[in-house]
Amino acid sequence: FHPIKIIRFIKVFLSVLKAMLSYRPQILLYFIATKKRSLIPDMIILFFSKLFGIHNVLYIHGVGHIKNYSNRLFKILYDMVLVNHCSVIILDKLLKDDIKFLTNKIYTLPNCLQISRISEKEAASCLPSKNKDIFRMIFLSNIYKAKGLSVLLKALDLTVQKDQDIKLIIAGKFMEENHKKTILNFIKKKKLADYIYFAGPVYEEKKQKLLLNADLFILPSYNEAFPLV
Repeated sequence: FHPIKIIRFIKVFLSVLKAMLSYRPQILLYFIATKKRSLIPDMIILFFSKLFGIHNVLYIHGVGHIKNYSNRLFKILYDMVLVNHCSVIILDKLLKDDIKFLTNKIYTLPNCLQISRISEKEAASCLPSKNKDIFRMIFLSNIYKAKGLSVLLKALDLTVQKDQDIKLIIAGKFMEENHKKTILNFIKKKKLADYIYFAGPVYEEKKQKLLLNADLFILPSYNEAFPLV
């Protein structure tokens, strides 16, 4: 664990603890992590919530809990903090098998979004190149290893050997510095920079414009349940 992250967690934990003591809520809605490193801090907060008699409602949009439960240490944590002591909201019934060991109080609430109408002219204005002969592909996600961007770049390297009229738009924030270095080094090694446009994190209208102006959307994740993207 990085010292800065530990300090950040302590601040968050004390803030949450203060809110629990001040407001005495009956329910805590919690967006729980699936990665083990992030799950431990979550378990600490949820343990104190349970200790204060607050009912934990977990909001889950990813898979991995059943795999975590097979680990002896994490099984103890799940059993002590959550099993039969929580309710769960999932985005799709396909997630149910991953968390049914936690509780029988499972509710499905699909993602909802409002889409505004954007003209083709507005959509075309968000990219540096407007050459209609170029086939545009877009990767849109927070960027970390499990999202499979490295696999997509290997595919791009094979593709440009046969067809160079393509452009890969990478939209999203790098979440892991080491993975970012790996990606950039691969692009430099394979000389792919001319075929890639980094859009950075995009939201709302800009995100819609990028999607409307692309020919193909690609999300090569190693696993997904009901992705936010």
